[in-house]
Amino acid sequence: MNAALAGKKPAPSCAPIGKGVRYDIGSARTPSLDDVPWTSLAPGDVVCVPYRPQPYRAKIYFVTRGAAGAPIRLVGLRGPHGERPIIDGDGATTSHLIIPEANDRMLEEFGVISFLAHFIAPRGSPWGWHPGWITVSGLKIQHARPGSKFVDGTGKSRSYAAFTAGIYINPGDDLVIEDCEIADSQVGIFAKSSERIKGHIDRTTERLTLRGNYIHDNGDPKMLGIHNVYVEGRGCNVIGNVMIHKAGNVGSNYKSRCGHERIYGNRIDGGAQSFLMLIDPQSGWSGIGTAADYEPTVVAGNLLVNGPNGAVGSPLIAFGGDSYTDADHYRQKLIFYANTVLGRTHGGMRIPVIGTGHLTREAPAITAWMSTNLIDNAGDGETGNPLRLALATGGGRVVVDHSFVDPAVTPYDQYDRLHGTLTGFVASPPGSSPGIPAGAAEPRPIKGSPLIDAGVAFASLPAESGASTVMDFALYEPSGTIEDPWYRARAVTGPVDIGAYESAP
Repeated sequence: MNAALAGKKPAPSCAPIGKGVRYDIGSARTPSLDDVPWTSLAPGDVVCVPYRPQPYRAKIYFVTRGAAGAPIRLVGLRGPHGERPIIDGDGATTSHLIIPEANDRMLEEFGVISFLAHFIAPRGSPWGWHPGWITVSGLKIQHARPGSKFVDGTGKSRSYAAFTAGIYINPGDDLVIEDCEIADSQVGIFAKSSERIKGHIDRTTERLTLRGNYIHDNGDPKMLGIHNVYVEGRGCNVIGNVMIHKAGNVGSNYKSRCGHERIYGNRIDGGAQSFLMLIDPQSGWSGIGTAADYEPTVVAGNLLVNGPNGAVGSPLIAFGGDSYTDADHYRQKLIFYANTVLGRTHGGMRIPVIGTGHLTREAPAITAWMSTNLIDNAGDGETGNPLRLALATGGGRVVVDHSFVDPAVTPYDQYDRLHGTLTGFVASPPGSSPGIPAGAAEPRPIKGSPLIDAGVAFASLPAESGASTVMDFALYEPSGTIEDPWYRARAVTGPVDIGAYESAP
């Protein structure tokens, strides 16, 4: 479903599907978002939100299910200059149609747009029933923070919880968040799963797609557990997004507890803990970690920029687990393929690109395959030492092949106590250059670059990596702009080039 959309971002459509109904916000039938029949939306229904200069101040709850081929859709229609309609959590109201059970009232404090298990379940539905087959696109979603206020379903003014999100999923399945800007919230997008309970519906977030979104300025300057994006689920597809960490916040840019995870064609800029923290499921291991397709995790075709918002003293990609209670709950196979990592700051520390580890195991059974990557430590052009990169840290195994590694990059930081094994590492010759244009939005190899035709095919990775089991692999490049991102299929002729971009034809 992602390959069919690679290229130009599709125009928004408000056409209902099948027997679906169209609800136009601002019409006589549906004057406001509070008038949408949220509790009875059916497969194929579409809610259209036209741009207007003033924000819509509404809290939106998805409490029904679409269907395969006929999802329920919430569609933003852009303004004359490409502006997305704004859904603002500050001053938002809960629709009078939303009347949750008394014990669920506290859930109103979480999220501007929420997907909640059994919040308002259909009569007679089993415990754990949750929304699914829903797409949200074309909106700017903001201000889910403790300092913001909303009016709940009883008319009472309340504050958001300390842990809240612009989009809050607890849980949902077959969800697509696409072409949205999500900003200035505690967490931009949050998704949760829960352990299986015998006789009840499995409460696992499944088949979650984040595609072509601009996610920025979410997080907290004091709370370590608050991140720009924080998701847990089975089947997480993160494709063609721009995720920018806000300098001064203390969390990660993207933290994930997913299984069967694919991170393709994104631009990822900064992160105080890590750019990508990819670890074990915390509260949904039974539905995620035990699945046959839990491994491997694939991170391919991404641009990672360690610029002014960059991590300090942490690996850019932290992989493994952080479970204190179960030493066997962690990820074990990472394929880090055809990515470009740019060091663009200065200072004296060495920042590892890959960290493999588990809190309760000094030598975990983790392997990261790093193939066909560009690791460039060019600095930001300012005086002083560049912020140097190291290749690996942690107790796992890192296997490197067919990559261009800046001569300034070392295998490990000399002060790093814990590291497992690193094989195949060969720094590029002193004085060598990757042959990419300085400061270009797309650091694409130019004529004469040693990156051209120097990579290897994904399918040629060792059988041990699990690459041969990845039936949904696709090599994409980030495209569009920072504010309006998308992705495109990478046009490879002959051997693949090293890094996240193919050379210009």
